[in-house]
Amino acid sequence: MDKKKGRDDLDTSEVSQVGLTPDENKLVAVSPSGVWVFTLDALGVPTDFDTEPNNLGGRQPFAFAFSGNYLLLTEANGLSTGVPTLSVWQIGSDNSLNPVQQGVQLATSGEGNSFCRIVTSGNWAFVSNGPADTISALQVNNGAVVVVQTVDASTTPGNVDFPTDLAVAEGTNGGSSYLYSLNSLSGSLSVYQIGTGSAPLTLLDTVEFPGPLAGLNGIVAF
Repeated sequence: MDKKKGRDDLDTSEVSQVGLTPDENKLVAVSPSGVWVFTLDALGVPTDFDTEPNNLGGRQPFAFAFSGNYLLLTEANGLSTGVPTLSVWQIGSDNSLNPVQQGVQLATSGEGNSFCRIVTSGNWAFVSNGPADTISALQVNNGAVVVVQTVDASTTPGNVDFPTDLAVAEGTNGGSSYLYSLNSLSGSLSVYQIGTGSAPLTLLDTVEFPGPLAGLNGIVAF
């Protein structure tokens, strides 16, 4: 993947997500300009500050998660038409991105420029699409991704709740895993049980936060 800009082009105010690779040897940062990958030293400090971003040609990468060693990246303008997509990459030894799968469409062209969060659980990936008011479930198999279910995330028919951030609580000792969706406009939290098959997401409950808490943008489960 071409690298066309220097580190000084990284506007930290535009960075939408940072995180570590599964082996914790590299730091990944995402902004509309591209995807930065920094090598970390033994103390966890980035060593290659002069790195250039992986430029994705205007696709506006927004969020990412790892499934094994595969980087799953959501793109707000993946088809250059305002359609959100997901792409799959592997990170090379030189911190470049090597394409595995491109253009997995997450919404229709009529839903506009959408910024999507993503989390993974086992062989599943889940993507929130605020403007479309949906959550998509994608099955991941050795880097190959297929959308198997898209659920309506609105808690009230006709309303747009705008699901933003997602978090997963993994089951232990064979127990169920759960997906939590923060609905920014309605100030609520939806709870889904993660199953298997063609419809892995089952809505269990939606909890309204007390008070005027619309506009929240981040959650974490542990």
